[in-house]
Amino acid sequence: MYKDRTLPLMVVVTMSEWNEIPRFRHQVTRQLMRFFNVLYVVKRLNTKEESVQVINNRLVIYKPYIMFPIHPRLYANDPITHTLANWLFNRKIQLKMNSIGIEPKILINFEPDYYKILKIKSFAAKIYICNDEFPKMLTGFNRNKAKAWYQERLFTYYEKQVITLSDYCLTPHSPLVNRIKRTNKNVQLFLPGHEFIMNVRKKSLRKRKSPIKIGYMGFITYYLLKDWLEEIAKSNDMVLYMIGPIEKFDATIFNKYSNINFIEAKRGNELLSFLCSMDVLIIPNNTENPVVKVLSVPNKFFQYVASGKPVVISDMPHFIDMPSGVVYKAKNAKDFVNKIRLAFYEDSKDKKNLRFKIASENSWNKRGDILFDLITNLINRKEKEEKQI
Repeated sequence: MYKDRTLPLMVVVTMSEWNEIPRFRHQVTRQLMRFFNVLYVVKRLNTKEESVQVINNRLVIYKPYIMFPIHPRLYANDPITHTLANWLFNRKIQLKMNSIGIEPKILINFEPDYYKILKIKSFAAKIYICNDEFPKMLTGFNRNKAKAWYQERLFTYYEKQVITLSDYCLTPHSPLVNRIKRTNKNVQLFLPGHEFIMNVRKKSLRKRKSPIKIGYMGFITYYLLKDWLEEIAKSNDMVLYMIGPIEKFDATIFNKYSNINFIEAKRGNELLSFLCSMDVLIIPNNTENPVVKVLSVPNKFFQYVASGKPVVISDMPHFIDMPSGVVYKAKNAKDFVNKIRLAFYEDSKDKKNLRFKIASENSWNKRGDILFDLITNLINRKEKEEKQI
């Protein structure tokens, strides 16, 4: 199963399937594979049978089956059912770890309500990665205000237990650092990066002529501002390419426009080539959405920067500071299209090289080095503390 059994076992717990479009947890896991044996646990209530899939000699995907189906609504609303399900998941995960027999075992937990996993004593270190405002995100679609109020408080309690029981917490958003710090002082800002091989430097700027090719990459979902996108559609000097899966988003309103194109998700070099073929890249997130309000760096951002293209965004209040010519912030739909034009027409070789420099400093490999040092220091600190007891 694992070729080098001298390496520690890193247990990554998430609801996300391994073959999904890459997200923060997949990118973190790929970095962990550089240093550890990784058991990627897909914790889902709808798993119908237990499975183990060996991806390579560093990565194994494990899907535990907990013997009987549990309805997601019951799990979300009933603490007793929630406790029972997670006790069963704990039992399955412990048995799998024991059968692997590699020490030490380290936990990376992405699940904000799964505090039971943190009570397993055999982990040498336990880290929670909080990459969204989960309590509000998980309850935001509930139209019943009383039920939403109840669920938000219930999931806030669950996540507070996760934060309390973790040895260390990481998050890519500064407001979440401040929130987590009220419960656990061991928290750090941990930004996303990009996984691209930087081989696009020599490509020259396209001539400054319309139509301006605008690109969006990622989930096409509920927190995107449709009226801002429609403002692009109404502009004769622009064409928009939306690449990614459509989720909780009615795209039919754009059927009447010929200059908006929806494209299936791309990965790796194919994705980089798409981004490099654009003139301007956009992030038109609704800043009134609770999830967007806490964003410091969307996961796509440094992938955008690695293409060398300017990025136009909605005025997200906690977005990280970037030099002039890298990010353009818009206040409304009209300002958005004007900032796109500004970003396009004032682009230059110097600005492009600046973006490449920023991208070179923000690769996922550099994030992986930081993560490895953090985990190593955490384990050494805990071992030292245990010897003093």
